[in-house]
Amino acid sequence: MWYGEPMWLWKRKPTAVEFPYKRYRDGTAPIIPVQVLAGKRWRRIWAYVDSGAAYSILTVAEARRLGLMKIKARRIAVTTSGGRTQKISLHRLWVRVGSDRLSITFGVPRGFDVDFNLLGRRDLFRRYQVCFDDAHSILTFTPHRRA
Repeated sequence: MWYGEPMWLWKRKPTAVEFPYKRYRDGTAPIIPVQVLAGKRWRRIWAYVDSGAAYSILTVAEARRLGLMKIKARRIAVTTSGGRTQKISLHRLWVRVGSDRLSITFGVPRGFDVDFNLLGRRDLFRRYQVCFDDAHSILTFTPHRRA
């Protein structure tokens, strides 16, 4: 605690954030709005929360809109769910989920594209306990308690 910090800030209990599923194709899906800091502006994107994805991924069009295609980034090879190896460029971005702010590494595909933005496990699931309630079409993020 730094000098002058109100006591209620460090005693505050983490609160859960709920997102209703969005209509997608013939049903509903855990697609949520998040804000990404690009340049000096927060921009809203929609992303599919995917518990089966290790990395968060942005479409090439979204990366262009955020100005990431002009930035040199580290490239890695990843294996897709179909078993193919693909190259992606990694970008570390500040993201707001509800009112909480965290840093997430996004991959941008090189030489292929995806249909939508994905939020994967790597950074998001370390920060939150994520509950997919398919019966009620609600996605809940509960911050892990810090010990």
